[in-house]
Amino acid sequence: MSISLSPETQKIIEARMREGGYATADDVVRAGMASLEERQKYGDFEPGELDELLDAGERSGPPLDGQQVLSELRELRARHANKAG
Repeated sequence: MSISLSPETQKIIEARMREGGYATADDVVRAGMASLEERQKYGDFEPGELDELLDAGERSGPPLDGQQVLSELRELRARHANKAG
């Protein structure tokens, strides 16, 4: 595959290579694509924000059983419907 890049994009790639961490333009593009994939998978979080949220969740207490929570919610909904109807 061959792609054309705008001069601005070329400058960004070259700057990333000069700053270090990337040996080739392909490495920069690959890192950008990985970042895009992560953003699409997990949402638009600021750098480090998702890790902070996950850490906060882990510190908040033991995990809940999803099936048990759904079962309790269904039970509450049924009780509320019986009272209302």
